[in-house]
Amino acid sequence: MHVGDEDGHGHYGVLNEDAEGLLCHEFGRRFAHLGLHAYKAHGLTAKAYRTAHGLGRRGLVAEAPRRTITQNARKQLTSNSAFVQNRDPAKATAVRLAAGSVFSPAGLEAMRQAPSPWPTTAAHRRRAAAPVGRVRMVPRVPGAAWLTRWSRRT
Repeated sequence: MHVGDEDGHGHYGVLNEDAEGLLCHEFGRRFAHLGLHAYKAHGLTAKAYRTAHGLGRRGLVAEAPRRTITQNARKQLTSNSAFVQNRDPAKATAVRLAAGSVFSPAGLEAMRQAPSPWPTTAAHRRRAAAPVGRVRMVPRVPGAAWLTRWSRRT
């Protein structure tokens, strides 16, 4: 499957979100906590759901609840004196880089918020998937090995 191909009720590799929530590829309804829905209704972990529908590491929580969860965590963590005293951003960066993750969580979130580079309409997807030319097999010299030659579509 390729990004943008129809996948159940959604499109492969596309997490469709609006004011009502995230669209479930399996069920066709919207949910604020899609990962929880996937587990309860379909028996899939969030990781299995993302893998099945090509969603990468994107969280399966809609924007409004995610914002609330983030605000609550920031309030509680900054009021926790043990956390503030032991916090070491340089050490956290070293561990993240050692684990093979190049981007910080803030950098990953910025990439998620960026506009999609993928075609958004069916016509754009068809044009993007259409072949640009064709490969012809032609002999370089009669009786010699075959070579490939690219020719533009007219």
